[in-house]
Amino acid sequence: MKHKYGYTKDGKVFRHAFLHHEEIQIGIVKTTEEEAIQYFTKKYDVLSEKINIIEKKISEATNKGSYLLQLIHIKESIQKYKGLGDFIRVYEKIELLEKYLKEIISINKEKNKEAKEALIQELSTLIDHQNDIKHIQKNLKDIRERWIKKGDTFPYINAEYDRRFLSLLKAYYTQKKEYNATLSRTFYENKKKYKEIIEQIKHIQKKGKNKETIEQVKTFQRNWKTIGKVSIKDKQHLQKELQKVTDFFFIKDTQKQKNSTPNKTPSIHINKNIISNDLNRFDTKDNTDRIATKKTYFVNKKTISFPKIKEKLE
Repeated sequence: MKHKYGYTKDGKVFRHAFLHHEEIQIGIVKTTEEEAIQYFTKKYDVLSEKINIIEKKISEATNKGSYLLQLIHIKESIQKYKGLGDFIRVYEKIELLEKYLKEIISINKEKNKEAKEALIQELSTLIDHQNDIKHIQKNLKDIRERWIKKGDTFPYINAEYDRRFLSLLKAYYTQKKEYNATLSRTFYENKKKYKEIIEQIKHIQKKGKNKETIEQVKTFQRNWKTIGKVSIKDKQHLQKELQKVTDFFFIKDTQKQKNSTPNKTPSIHINKNIISNDLNRFDTKDNTDRIATKKTYFVNKKTISFPKIKEKLE
C-alpha cells in the first residue's frame, strides 16, 4: 500500500527518504495496512505537536537558549523516528528555531563577555584599595556573586576570563594575608610599648607621690596617646591597667578634697540636744509653763535643722 511519505510491503512499513536521510523500515503491519499507516501517521503528528509546543515556550521564555539542546536532540532523532509525515517541514522548522536560538545565545555571550570584562576591571580597581579591608570584603562578595550568575561567554575566551578573575582573587588573598601579618606585628609592638609605660609608672609609684612624679606620669599619659592601635580586646585591658596605676597619683587628691569638706553633722547633733532638753522640760513644768515651752519649741523648729522626732508629745 502506497502513502505520500511511505508505503507497506510484505507486511512491513517503510518511510521514504528525505533530504540526506535514507529510506528506512519503521514497523510492521500487525492488523491491516490501513491501520498500520494510520498508526505511524499519528506518531508523526505527536512529533509535530511537540515542536509546536517548544516553539510556543521559546516565545514566552526569558532564558530561551535553554531549549537549544532539546531541539538538537529532536533533530538528531528524526533520522530513525518511526512515523509517516512531512519530515522536511519539521526538519526545516527545527533548523529555523535552532538558528534563532543560536543568535540569541551569541548576543547573550557577547553581553556576558562585556559584563565579565567589567567585573574583572572592577575587581582589579577594588583590590587597589588595600588599606580599606572592610570596604574590599563587602564589595568582593558582591562581585563574586555577580560573576557566578553570569553565563558563559565564547569558548575561545571563557577559560581566559576565568583565569584572570581567579588570578586577581588569589593575588588579593595573598596581599590580605601579608597585610594581616603586618598588622599583627604592629599590634604586638604597640602592645609592648603600652605595657612598658605601665611598668614605668609602677616603678615611679615606689618614689611616692610628689610634684616631680606626677609630672612624669602626665608625660607618660601624653606618650600613651601617640603609640597607635592594638586589638580591641587588648585596648580595653590596657586602658584598665593604665587607669589602675595612674589612680595612685590622682585619685587621692580628689578623696582629700572630699574629706576636707565641712561636716554639718555636729550641728545636727547640737540641735538634737537642744530639742531633747526642751522636750524633757515638758515633763517637769506645770501646764502653763509647758504650753509656753511648746510654743517656743515650735518657733525654734522652723529655724533649726534637725531630724524628725517620732516620739509623741503629751
